[in-house]
Amino acid sequence: KTEEKIKDFTKRSDHRHHAVDALVIAFTKQSFIQRLNTLNQHYTQYQQLKESPYDFALPIENLRHEARMHLEKMLISFKKPGSKVLTKKINHIKVKAGTLTQVTWAPRGSLHEDTVLGKIKRYHKADWKTAIANTENIIDEKVRAAVLELVNREGSPQKALAYLKKNNLQLEGIEVSNPLIWDYRFTKRVGLNEQLSPAKVSKIIDPVIRARVEERIKSAGSIKAAFKDYANNPIWHNRQKNIPVNAVTLFDDGNLQQVRDGYVYLKGNHHIIIYRNEEGQFKEKIISFWEAVETALLNLRERNSIYPIIDRSPSPDGYFVHCTLQINDLFYIGENPHEATPDELSKNLFRLQKMSKGDYFFRQQFQTSLDNDEQFALRRITSLPKFSQIHKIRLNHLGEIIRIGE
Repeated sequence: KTEEKIKDFTKRSDHRHHAVDALVIAFTKQSFIQRLNTLNQHYTQYQQLKESPYDFALPIENLRHEARMHLEKMLISFKKPGSKVLTKKINHIKVKAGTLTQVTWAPRGSLHEDTVLGKIKRYHKADWKTAIANTENIIDEKVRAAVLELVNREGSPQKALAYLKKNNLQLEGIEVSNPLIWDYRFTKRVGLNEQLSPAKVSKIIDPVIRARVEERIKSAGSIKAAFKDYANNPIWHNRQKNIPVNAVTLFDDGNLQQVRDGYVYLKGNHHIIIYRNEEGQFKEKIISFWEAVETALLNLRERNSIYPIIDRSPSPDGYFVHCTLQINDLFYIGENPHEATPDELSKNLFRLQKMSKGDYFFRQQFQTSLDNDEQFALRRITSLPKFSQIHKIRLNHLGEIIRIGE
């Protein structure tokens, strides 16, 4: 007889082991435990105890069959970690006139990453496409005015660019090309150590320091070897004055948010909205935790409630909400969840494990391990049209379906 087994499987690889444990405990009596202890004293080997007659009556007929039938159609309810974005705090402050009650709202998580970046201003020669897209950054005021006048005359930046491809821009009888524009870049400081990466090396701003770092890595053979004993063998900024290079400034351009005098990367996405139009085309909108907190605070001012956080209204360009996604949301992956049998629904129910722009990981609801990449355990969606086969399922705390669809 052959049996099909999952490699490296244990009962704790499946969330349903909690249900099996609860079932065993429910049918356990103190007298059963006492009898097993008595039998254990009479047998020196586990195999003898395993084969001995217990004379325990089954609590119900066909216990294994009934338990398996219910386990196969079980639906697992998961707690959503990011469902609440604000926590209400009430502080009672003693003052001369009595007690002052202060109500504040605190974010339930980090709004941004810890590293604060700076911003520098540099200039460079730009082509007309870049210059027209950044007219406010053109350094020469006369050239900037001439470009703005050209855009107004032609009617749009695209038509102005088409004009400049065929004609030269004349300013006081002088032909203008490749104007100088200001370029704003974000920067951050990082230490020279074994955690340095090739990508960071290529973004070092100072060309002299960058060349020295690249030469050190090349001669050592690897980054780890180059900075293994850096305190005793540093790259010198000025050897005579004994000044080593301990940290370097890098370019780090990205989607940053200004915070006081610096800039930070936002930390984590709160939810993603998948839109669909009448032609069956899809698009996505990512809402960060920062934006979710801003929405909650706006709702407090206008409605005296932090909800709703998710905007399910249609987009201005005619798209309607197909579904919204948050970590641990449950989805049926298939044709029609209304026509699925309980076994099919349970087998094809997946929770959202992680998400980013255009990349979604769905883990089968029973799976506890995040390392199993088999087809039955993990589905990865990288194409938005595939969301036509994904249907949201809402459960209560008991695992009962309360809604199918958004």
